Amino acid sequence: MNTIGARDMSEKLKEEVWGLERCTGCGLCTAVCNKGVLMFDESVNRHPTTKEFTRLAGYRTIEIDPCKLCEAPCIEVCPRMFEWNPKTLGKVFSLRPKKSGSVTKDLLLCGLELGAIDRIVATDLDRWSSQPTLKFLSKPEDLRDSPLPVPLFSAGLKMINRARRTKRVAVVGPPCWAQALKKLETSTMCVLEPFRRPKYLKISYFCPGAFYPGVLSKIERELGIPLWSISTIEIAGNGSELAFQTGNGRATIPLIELARFMAKGCARCVDFVGEQADIAVGSVGSKPGFETAIIRTSFGEELVRAATKMNYIELGEPSSSTRKELRSFIESKKKRASAVETDKTLLAAIKSLKKPIVDEEALQKLEGLSQVKKKES
Repeated sequence: MNTIGARDMSEKLKEEVWGLERCTGCGLCTAVCNKGVLMFDESVNRHPTTKEFTRLAGYRTIEIDPCKLCEAPCIEVCPRMFEWNPKTLGKVFSLRPKKSGSVTKDLLLCGLELGAIDRIVATDLDRWSSQPTLKFLSKPEDLRDSPLPVPLFSAGLKMINRARRTKRVAVVGPPCWAQALKKLETSTMCVLEPFRRPKYLKISYFCPGAFYPGVLSKIERELGIPLWSISTIEIAGNGSELAFQTGNGRATIPLIELARFMAKGCARCVDFVGEQADIAVGSVGSKPGFETAIIRTSFGEELVRAATKMNYIELGEPSSSTRKELRSFIESKKKRASAVETDKTLLAAIKSLKKPIVDEEALQKLEGLSQVKKKES
């Protein structure tokens, strides 16, 4: 069994993820930490933090390492500790909701009725503060009142702890949540076995990036929308706007005006359409009243087919330009790969500074980044 000490664990996450502001904020690392070392209050911090454990020994205070002999499941499930290979586009459908006005909700309502899912993990909006709050939904009436999906920064996968004894769990969130769950599902680490027992239905929304909750105050000031009146928040305008549904109607604001509120870890994400999810849903390429859905697994396709037969959604063929529009957005987000390469270079340089001799790999990465060839000796 490979083990890693708490200091090594925390230093690795701090150095390779937190310190470079690459954390997705998904929160799965805190859920699988069985030593109680990691904690994450996303309303205060932008990444998890570590607790310090001490005890008195006579007149001395001794630091305790609770992660001694730990397998480091936190590192195992972190989606930023892995290089994801791009996937093909998959099956693309045009879907129209027929029950709730939302394709995602109607698919989940169908899943609950069929027993294909027992619980739903998602981000909701608090009715009084309009701040993101995590929910573990199990009743159709709770789902109907929830404004899914909510593209605000929240550590939703902390809730996976409550799903370990559930057979079938739907998780609705950004692509990074699906990535983290994919790492969990494919891991062979023994300590993660209780978290692998449920069957996960991973539903992603098309994601240009998640926003810190402070974006709501800007919306309130500039659009004159009271926070208490917001019932739904979604990406709209073919991925170029943030849309708000209120009691007085619908309002939108261009995403470019909200750039400073985008979660810093999103600058390193190149996944727009939930490539590790069973189903990804968004407005890009869709006709009025319809939503575009990408189905990547048999589980996802079975649910879509069942929802069609049970009259929860209407299944249609996408327009001839849908795939072209999707690819355009996908390629646009993959341009962020340059930021990922910068991270790799910085990591290589930092590691080389800790070595007694020059690290040739670090030098090569630096040269490649600056496009300056190494001089011949």
